[in-house]
Amino acid sequence: MWGLLFCLFAVGAFASTIDEAYVEYEYDPDMEIGSDASICPYYLNQLKNTSLAYYDTMYLYLILQNATGYPMNKTEYFPRVDEFSLLTINNSFGIAYYIEAHASNYTAVAQYRSDDYIVTWLTLFVTLTNGIVTGLEFENNCYMCDVCLPGNGNGTCAVLITDMIKVPDGVDATTYNPPNIMVHLAFKGTDKKGKTMETYGDVFSTYRMFSLTSLSKDLISWSKQIIRPVRV
Repeated sequence: MWGLLFCLFAVGAFASTIDEAYVEYEYDPDMEIGSDASICPYYLNQLKNTSLAYYDTMYLYLILQNATGYPMNKTEYFPRVDEFSLLTINNSFGIAYYIEAHASNYTAVAQYRSDDYIVTWLTLFVTLTNGIVTGLEFENNCYMCDVCLPGNGNGTCAVLITDMIKVPDGVDATTYNPPNIMVHLAFKGTDKKGKTMETYGDVFSTYRMFSLTSLSKDLISWSKQIIRPVRV
């Protein structure tokens, strides 16, 4: 009884601050999703099984894997439906070879780095059908680039790791840190009220046909210099 009351209280407190909330912890293969003490499992089950409307909170998580596919780290997120979110993981540059995304019963995998190359950012699409998650995939981002790392049968542009760790001109080498893993989240499909998701049409690749090769290459510099707040 007291556990239920505490859970309901935690749900209210957590929901009131969910715009800025995300949870990060080392991966434990025996840990059940939502068993972390800072989050109410009942609330997580509601998030995972609810038909979603525009701007509702949904639940997903990312798992980082090493070169052999062994899980290293797991991070949970609570983004708003059809709102652009930037999913980041602190101090994560180069630590993983693969990123595995989970939402509802769906999984998507992308290669984050190889021994010599690394991607600067990824875009993850959540597909909703009448508010129910019916698909999850990383964007095919292999355009106007020399090297592509595979993911979901598609791929993502990659650059030399040595280029990413190089300190930009005018930046203090003692304070410079290479960029963390960045996953841009967008939605497509329809919510539970039949509203068409809009963020899918606004991702960078939508405008790629009008872009220049130099713009794609400038993303290397862009990813080093831009620090954006996490919206989860």
